[in-house]
Amino acid sequence: MPSDKLFYAKVLSDKYKSGTHELGFNRSLFEKIIKKKGEVNKQIYDKLFISIDNIRSKSKIKLIDMEKLRFRVDINLDSRLLETTEPIDLTTTKNIRFIEKEINKEMENQIKQMLEFFKKKTG
Repeated sequence: MPSDKLFYAKVLSDKYKSGTHELGFNRSLFEKIIKKKGEVNKQIYDKLFISIDNIRSKSKIKLIDMEKLRFRVDINLDSRLLETTEPIDLTTTKNIRFIEKEINKEMENQIKQMLEFFKKKTG
């Protein structure tokens, strides 16, 4: 298993109390909230990287279908934005909610990929 997926395994398996994690996003997704500095920002990466810090998590896994072995996984994650590779506008609630939503979607996607990885290994 790739080391970047170990973070998600830890979040699922028990309470995660502190640490940092970096997520990579398509830069164009955040184009509307990247701060402009009068001139075009020099683009170093084709991705925007966001680091989050001081993570606390709690997960709940519940069996919902015994025959098909289907589970419901609820994860509550508290964190703060540590840094980004581009200056982004954090002055509006709308922008902050957008960032939270995108981080949530990316983490959910990564967790689903990890669970599929385990499913293939055990199936």
